[in-house]
Amino acid sequence: MIHICIIEALANRFKIGLLRIPLEEDGRKIKVSQKAFEDLCFQKGALDVSETVKTKLLIIPSRMVTADLHLIQDKVKYNRIVCLASLEEPFARIQKMAELGVGDLFFFDKKRMLMARTKEELAFIDNNFILYHIGIPYNKYPLVKISDIDYLIAFPTHVAIPSLFDRLSLSKNILNLISETEEGSVIVIKQHPVKDSGNALYNINRIEKIQSKPKWMRYFITKLLGVASKFKSLFPKKYRTRVIQKYTNMLNAQITDKSKYLHELTDYSFLGLEFFLKFVRKGLITGHSAGLFHALAQHIPVYNCSPPLSDDVHEQIKRNQEWLNLPANQKNLGFDNSLFSHLDKDIYDGDIIATIQSMIKKDDSMKSGKSTLNPYYRRGE
Repeated sequence: MIHICIIEALANRFKIGLLRIPLEEDGRKIKVSQKAFEDLCFQKGALDVSETVKTKLLIIPSRMVTADLHLIQDKVKYNRIVCLASLEEPFARIQKMAELGVGDLFFFDKKRMLMARTKEELAFIDNNFILYHIGIPYNKYPLVKISDIDYLIAFPTHVAIPSLFDRLSLSKNILNLISETEEGSVIVIKQHPVKDSGNALYNINRIEKIQSKPKWMRYFITKLLGVASKFKSLFPKKYRTRVIQKYTNMLNAQITDKSKYLHELTDYSFLGLEFFLKFVRKGLITGHSAGLFHALAQHIPVYNCSPPLSDDVHEQIKRNQEWLNLPANQKNLGFDNSLFSHLDKDIYDGDIIATIQSMIKKDDSMKSGKSTLNPYYRRGE
């Protein structure tokens, strides 16, 4: 969602087009949020690319290099192409970038970008790319404004916590942690944008259904499920799963009782949580997710309530945990400020907006693939 920061900052100086990938081609389940995001981009000054166009600079998220690039190449003729990298890039995708002539790569943290690479992979990256830190554009070029909140709860994607029992532990930890907050604390829940109604960890429809029940009934059901969960081994697997799922939902409803939704504070709740962290005063409450990085980068105390990673979790998530080295299974308030130092200090030198502006202005003097700009980071320097 960095695109919206670029549009907000530069649309009054340059013509910026937005190519919309058809939702049926996108494969994600966030049609309402995607439409809201696109409408905001146009509201901020982006032009709708509906016919073939030519541009000096094409900016794409790296995931489109192998998945949807044909949808772009049919519409856009470009002089230069740059990629916005995710926290970790598969080497096969990096090779594909080089094949396409990508010479500039924007990334969040060089330590994370280059960790667990072979010597051959590092040499390939060094020979083919100039790397630029994205920086913290959400703070330097603010897009939204909301009233300050004390704690932001961000449920991670279910991919990071595949075990039902671990999901239950996450909800227990969050509920225990917010029970320690001061009376009157403003606690806000941010939905994970997997799909518009939530995901397997936190589903708004289920929560609202539970909240419609009388409090005495909810109390009784929660206690009953809590007892049943302690004797889960006595149940057949099918019923054991149902007990854990229902108990988790009941606890999530309790968390919601003590909170408010972000969409009650802003019409921009579909944006990533990184846009709202500057308004968080006391901490981000989450699990294994990219939110851990964004909170540390903005010097926001962060509480990782996920249990320790299980063996069946994706290797990329394990490397993220190794990189940030944040304690897991947190269920009590209290943050060690030394954890902020785990990130590369160079991330604060980056400014994606200023770099893109320079790239556009110097387009005529640049050769494809290698920039004449001074990079924020070149490997080996």
